[in-house]
Amino acid sequence: MFINFKGKIEPFFNHVFIKRQQAAFFEKMKIISNDEIICIQMDFSENFRLCMQNAVQNSYYSQDAVSLFTTYVWYAGGGGGESFVYISNNLTHDKYCVNASIDNLLEQLTQRFQHLQQVHIFSDGSSQQLKQKFLFRNVCRLSQQHKVNSDIDF
Repeated sequence: MFINFKGKIEPFFNHVFIKRQQAAFFEKMKIISNDEIICIQMDFSENFRLCMQNAVQNSYYSQDAVSLFTTYVWYAGGGGGESFVYISNNLTHDKYCVNASIDNLLEQLTQRFQHLQQVHIFSDGSSQQLKQKFLFRNVCRLSQQHKVNSDIDF
């Protein structure tokens, strides 16, 4: 048992080191954000059910639902930014929804910040939505389309 535990210590310390480096980089990007460098954090929330206040209890399973793609954009150092929420009736949370949301967000940001040069996108890294070749290719395409350098960090 001790030998098994001992073999797991080094990978655990490597994991802790990487996690701390990623967290430090994220905090640094939030602090240095300005009108040229923007830091974005994004994530899908679980599907949100739409209901009326006085609905009958058995109507729970027949309610409509929407998908919420939430983002927060830092553009004024660690103290300033704003939230963006994309609401969709597409409940799949797939790469196409992510791409459409990022495209719209970059369009809004490049119109608002005329000197925008760099966008750092952070996510929890869900493999279905963000860690796949479709999105990496499209981030390159969106960067060219919106004339801004972009990267995705997990």
